Amino acid sequence: MAPHSNDSDSKAATGFVPNTAGNSAAGRSAKTKGTSKLSLNPKSKAKTEKKRKSRRQSANKRESPIPKVVSDRMIKRALVFTGVPTVISFTILPLSLVARNREWIELSPTLVFAGSLGFLVIGFVGISYSLLSASWDEEVPGSLLGLRELKLNWRRFQDAQRANKERQKS
Repeated sequence: MAPHSNDSDSKAATGFVPNTAGNSAAGRSAKTKGTSKLSLNPKSKAKTEKKRKSRRQSANKRESPIPKVVSDRMIKRALVFTGVPTVISFTILPLSLVARNREWIELSPTLVFAGSLGFLVIGFVGISYSLLSASWDEEVPGSLLGLRELKLNWRRFQDAQRANKERQKS
């Protein structure tokens, strides 16, 4: 239990108000009725912290199902196939405004919107493409565009979907 103090600053600093009314239900205010005690038991707090710490450690010890080399490859592809179209999408509007203000070219708002939306869609599709076009083999770096890897990984994906459906039927 926190030390009792009449100083309101110490109450604000600790984050909770000490339970001075006792543990009986009659002593609790209507505001806290049905909730847990405001004061924390140091032993239960220590146990909770131990559990959280052990969960974090076990989560860190687990190996990722995707090897780091393959994951890095996917991230690099995502930066190119998703990042570039998204950046272009966000720069279309300012560039069209500059071109219009300097009277270089007059673009209709519909064309600007369609171009911006189009590049956003390309970036969205690029997420999936970057994951499927990366080589999933740790030793093989894969090709530049990844068309061969895309075909292979798409077949693997479909086979896994079929196997999952068969497992669910059983």
